[in-house]
Amino acid sequence: MPKIKVKLNGSAVRSMLLKGGGAGVCMGIAQQMAERAGPGYAVRRVDYPERSGAIVYPSSAAARADNYSNNTLEKARGQHYDD
Repeated sequence: MPKIKVKLNGSAVRSMLLKGGGAGVCMGIAQQMAERAGPGYAVRRVDYPERSGAIVYPSSAAARADNYSNNTLEKARGQHYDD
């Protein structure tokens, strides 16, 4: 079997990570995770110099206490991989 060599275009990959569909995919997964976690959890898009992403966080005191006591966000993240 012949060896195949692939050379990525670094600037195109960087552009895709910053502006392309990657940020949309991250937001979608984060939104699903926030919905599984329940009320009081919010999603925020973050833009780093090298990529974009999303953060799910407890946006109320009740959600913060729930996450602290029950690891709600960790459990909601784990459910994504069980699907």
